[in-house]
Amino acid sequence: MENHIICMAKSKNRDTSLGPAIIEVLNESPVPLKILPINFKVNEKVKRIVSLNSVKNQLKVLVEEKKVIQKNKADSVYYWTKRIR
Repeated sequence: MENHIICMAKSKNRDTSLGPAIIEVLNESPVPLKILPINFKVNEKVKRIVSLNSVKNQLKVLVEEKKVIQKNKADSVYYWTKRIR
């Protein structure tokens, strides 16, 4: 039973199906977005409640894969794709 709980804790915030939804939200936005608006719009798009930590973790992966750009500015973090002009 103890191993089962540990395995659940390791994987509970990883949802790889969020990647395309996050990229779609960022492509639709004319401006860079912070994490909360991204989370709100992803929840609407996938029609279920997704935790903020799940979106953060998936954004980290997308930034590492260079599919999303991250910019830290004045204690805020903004995300966008290359489509923003």
